[in-house]
Amino acid sequence: MPSKNQTKGASQSKKLDLTKFSAFLLAVGVFLIGVAAIGFYVEMKRVTGHENYGYKPEPFWARCEGNAVIVSANSNLSNVKTEASGKVICSFENVLKGNDVVCYLNGSFANTTVFLVRADGKQKAVVCYQREVRVPVAE
Repeated sequence: MPSKNQTKGASQSKKLDLTKFSAFLLAVGVFLIGVAAIGFYVEMKRVTGHENYGYKPEPFWARCEGNAVIVSANSNLSNVKTEASGKVICSFENVLKGNDVVCYLNGSFANTTVFLVRADGKQKAVVCYQREVRVPVAE
């Protein structure tokens, strides 16, 4: 008949084996997740042929701030024009990547709300909302 010490040693051995097996299964799972993530990355790069998964930034952005249309260049631009009602308000020959140009709206176009910005064959519409200034009436 086995003694208490022998039975206790066998029980601890089983617990140790179970702990080792659990750690091994956890390591295999983490390894498989890593392999799947790398495979996904490589496949996306192969399919799109670009590091940003096919995202290509717009050549420029245009926005309205107060009484000005601001054009931000994401690439080198040429022949940048801002138009309102078919008339050219501002024109810039070249705008370098990373730079902004400002087209100030003069009095005749102050009430116009939609402007068209053209550059290198692309065009964007810019909507400018004029703020309503409410003046309290004194009693």
